[in-house]
Amino acid sequence: MTTTVLLVRHGETDAAREDRFNGRSDVPLNLHGIKQAEWLAAGLKQTNIEACYFSPLSRCMETARLIVGLRPVPIQIAPFLIESDYGDWEQLPREEISLKYADAWNRWEMDPAGIAPPNGESGYQIAARVLPFFWEVVQRWEGKTILMVA
Repeated sequence: MTTTVLLVRHGETDAAREDRFNGRSDVPLNLHGIKQAEWLAAGLKQTNIEACYFSPLSRCMETARLIVGLRPVPIQIAPFLIESDYGDWEQLPREEISLKYADAWNRWEMDPAGIAPPNGESGYQIAARVLPFFWEVVQRWEGKTILMVA
């Protein structure tokens, strides 16, 4: 049986528009981000979503809520789906990071999977956190369509 997983990135935030690294900072969707979620909801209107998991951040919760709408779907906070931990780079604009943390930035740019921002987590660390949860959910909802928002 095929399980379909709809992996969705939350809608736009003002921080993203400002090119700030806001992995775990709880910044809300902006008006355009809300519209993006509504557009996706319209596009998925005929999709039979049977479960929904989302990162504990409000921008993900709002995106999930808008997509699921009035469907009688279990919506669950999934701590393992929380965004990347950018450590010392959290809430800083990309330009400032590249200047203030030039060496670390250059290493990370070359290998974001293997290199973590100072006091943050690498791509491999994220995968180690997310993948066991992902496979557990896929098995739990075998043959169904599920939504994951992070």
